[in-house]
Amino acid sequence: MAIINIKNCNSIDEASVTIESGRLNIKYGINGTGKSTIAKAIKFHNEPEFLNELLPFKYFEENLDNKQPLVTSVENYQNIMMFNEDYINQFVFKKDELLENSFEIFIKDEKFDENLSKVELLFSHVKNTFQSNENLTKILTDLNELSNSFSKTKGGVAQNSIIMKALGEGNKIDNIPEGLEEY
Repeated sequence: MAIINIKNCNSIDEASVTIESGRLNIKYGINGTGKSTIAKAIKFHNEPEFLNELLPFKYFEENLDNKQPLVTSVENYQNIMMFNEDYINQFVFKKDELLENSFEIFIKDEKFDENLSKVELLFSHVKNTFQSNENLTKILTDLNELSNSFSKTKGGVAQNSIIMKALGEGNKIDNIPEGLEEY
C-alpha cells in the first residue's frame, strides 16, 4: 500500500490517495470532485510540461509563492494504467459495437492462440489428404458437376437444367438394381 500526495492541481490544493499494490484500484465520486484531476496528476507525475497544465486558475494571475503542481510517492509504481473517461471513450459505446475490440479484450489470449494453432494444423492435414488423394479429387469433381446440373428456381429444379433435359428427352433408366425400385 502506498499513499500518493497531490498538491496544486486544478481544484485540489492538497490531497492524498491510497493505492493498493497489485490490485485494481477504483476511485469514484460525484462529478467535480477531482477524479480526472487525480488521474491526470498521477499520469503526468514525471512530465512537468503536462503536469503544469493542471496549475489551478487562481495562480494564473498571481502566484507569489510560485506554487506548482506536485505529485509525490508515485515513483514506487512502474506500471500504472488509467482507465479514465478519455480511455473508456476510445473503446466503449462505438457506433457499430458496444465495446470496440471486444474479441481482443475478452477472448483472444495465449490459450486461444494455442488452440487456434492446433485447429489450423488439423485442417492442414485434412486439406493435404484431400489434395493428395486422386479418388477423393475425382469424387469431388463428379459431385460438383452433378450439383451444377441442377439449376434451381423458387419452385424447385429448373425445367431447362441439364438434369431435367436429360430425363425429359427419353433417357429413361432401365435395369434398376433389385431393392432400389422405389427410389
